[in-house]
Amino acid sequence: MSLSAELKAIVTLLEDTDPVVEGCVDSYLMANFSEIEDNMPEILMEIRSLSGARALFEKMSELNVEITLEKLGKAVREYEEDYVYEWFLVNRLVLFSANYDAMYSAMLVLAAKAEKSIPQGAIPEQKITAFNRVFFEESGFEAMTDKDIPFEALLPSEVLVSRKGIPLVLDMIYVFLADMLGFPLKIYVKDDGFIAAWTDLEGEPMFFIDMGCKGKIMSVAEVAGGTSGEDICLEDISVLNDIYAVVMSDIFTVSGEKEKSVLMMKAHEILTGRQ
Repeated sequence: MSLSAELKAIVTLLEDTDPVVEGCVDSYLMANFSEIEDNMPEILMEIRSLSGARALFEKMSELNVEITLEKLGKAVREYEEDYVYEWFLVNRLVLFSANYDAMYSAMLVLAAKAEKSIPQGAIPEQKITAFNRVFFEESGFEAMTDKDIPFEALLPSEVLVSRKGIPLVLDMIYVFLADMLGFPLKIYVKDDGFIAAWTDLEGEPMFFIDMGCKGKIMSVAEVAGGTSGEDICLEDISVLNDIYAVVMSDIFTVSGEKEKSVLMMKAHEILTGRQ
């Protein structure tokens, strides 16, 4: 799957699973990239060269010194080439306005706070209840359901600061924090959306957690409509892997390749259920 195809899959899934942002991503892409139009020929050449990845990273880092969100205001609706998506993927989700150490520190603080709130000897349901209290009530994370939402609500790096984001991003942050605490959560699909589950030693769901309702605990029967949890499990998770690897990388990119590789591996373990 090419870089552009990955992003298009993410865009499609974001719009499909969160109807409130339908059209938001594409409209942003089409409206905010005239500032870098003149640089695209050189960037495309670098992509195709043997040293393209490093040169592209350096080029975008240089451009980021000059480009700000305020400057990205002119529409380029006539441009639909893949490079717009490629630029968006690498620049907006990975490089642009990312203070990696600060984001990772914020996650560590939240995880430590949640850990202290969990009583010793607590059963899984009690652990989630305590975790929900820290995540939703004390930290104030809130799912945005308005029809007109800011683009930043789609970015984990921004949501960590504002505490407000679309349900998919809140799900991501929630599951990563839970994993830092050692909670055996997996992601399932329900009604074209996502829902987390606390799993047993065999990897099967014991109960589900609805982040859209502030972490409400639901039984397998409630979620699956009386059938087994396997009926709602997403078997082909390749698109979800793309989303987590790309979107969450701006939170879990920290100084040192060792730390980065370990954290990204944890991301895939969460998603695939490989513990």
